[in-house]
Amino acid sequence: MITNTPTSSLPRATSTPKSNKTGKTLTDSSTSPMFKQTITVESVLKQPVTEPLTQHEEELATHITRRKLYTSDEKGKIRFKTRGQPLTFHRVSVHRKSSNVGSSPTRKRRSSTITRVRKTMSGVHRGDLEMQHASDFKRQSKRVRRNILEKSGTKERVVIDTKFASAMKEAMGLTWHQDRERRRLWKKVGVCIPVEHKEREIFTKEIGDTVKLETIKVTPVPGTSSKEEPVALVPDLNKFVMDLLQKYDGEGKCTWHDGGIPENQIWVKIGGDHGRGSLKIS
Repeated sequence: MITNTPTSSLPRATSTPKSNKTGKTLTDSSTSPMFKQTITVESVLKQPVTEPLTQHEEELATHITRRKLYTSDEKGKIRFKTRGQPLTFHRVSVHRKSSNVGSSPTRKRRSSTITRVRKTMSGVHRGDLEMQHASDFKRQSKRVRRNILEKSGTKERVVIDTKFASAMKEAMGLTWHQDRERRRLWKKVGVCIPVEHKEREIFTKEIGDTVKLETIKVTPVPGTSSKEEPVALVPDLNKFVMDLLQKYDGEGKCTWHDGGIPENQIWVKIGGDHGRGSLKIS
């Protein structure tokens, strides 16, 4: 119970209200007598939860909350005991600047606060936080999700099957070098193509029993033992080379090596230091 006990020994208020050390006025009227406020724990606990807080209860609650925050072992998080589940509170700073104009460190601090709140709500098991985060993301509209991915530097991920990627390479007539360029370009726009050795495995499996090649004994690297290597026949070498040159020229990859190759000549390199027994065209 809150009691108001008049204190006749205190002077009456004048036209200028008397204030305590914190600057808060002790009286509401210049003619009313001074009162001493007394608040007991029992009186506060008897109040229903629907009853608004008085000014003194508000100040008391603020002071207790601050003490809990400063003495809490969990950063920005406090718990109050109840007969059942404890009441859990997170400290959230009210922004002075919006995130659009705020600095990067400010946005990072806000993200950390949101992550702590999400972690409290999600659960303690592995994957709970990611599942909740994904659920929050799905609730956004498609336009908002696309904007978030763009601003976060992440593209929508599209995965192409290995067999489909191999069929595309064959249909487009790409060399392995061109295929690597395609893979890099598609990766920038969020399209994921399987790694090269996966495609090579597909080609080996598909054509290994249907395409017959002659083999000759060669020495891949000087000083090493000879071994059988497959060879293929190119009926029209001139057409084969010119087709490749047109593709490379269209991609801006033709080079004269700073004048090392005459402009009226075309050099074809077969073999090379990489690829061992494979056909190399440059």
